[in-house]
Amino acid sequence: MSRAELVEGLADRYYARVHAFARQLTDRSTADDITQEVFARLMTVEALEDRTISVSYLLKAAHNLVRGLHRKEGRASRSREQLVQQMREAQKRLAQSADVPTDASVNRWLDTLPQHERDAVRLTVCSDLSLKDASVAMGVRVTTLTNWKYRGLRKLGEKVSAA
Repeated sequence: MSRAELVEGLADRYYARVHAFARQLTDRSTADDITQEVFARLMTVEALEDRTISVSYLLKAAHNLVRGLHRKEGRASRSREQLVQQMREAQKRLAQSADVPTDASVNRWLDTLPQHERDAVRLTVCSDLSLKDASVAMGVRVTTLTNWKYRGLRKLGEKVSAA
């Protein structure tokens, strides 16, 4: 009997039970995904043809997948909370950096930059925020922020040398 036929036979016999179990632990859509994942992962089990797969094995696999999903969601939730906190702090710094006493002409030149370049320069130069923290505050990748900062500084340099 081939691996695919073996997994198909197990799915025919136990799909409803595994799904009902997963449904007790989570919502319907997630239970559908978990149940399908249990049987899909059976295809990767070594020497599956030589093993006796019981319903308890399948239920434990479903339980482990649900637990892993909850751990992942918990980590993501904590990361979101940290990110929101960092963004709030960076936004405060950004608001404060607009009030940094500088030469009036520099402020005028900064105001001529596009908003994203102006914010990149103010966060990284005026507020001395790290590229990583500034990119989090602006919600962009570090490389994008670096490009904006470089363009903004280049434009400012051109304005200063022309003045």
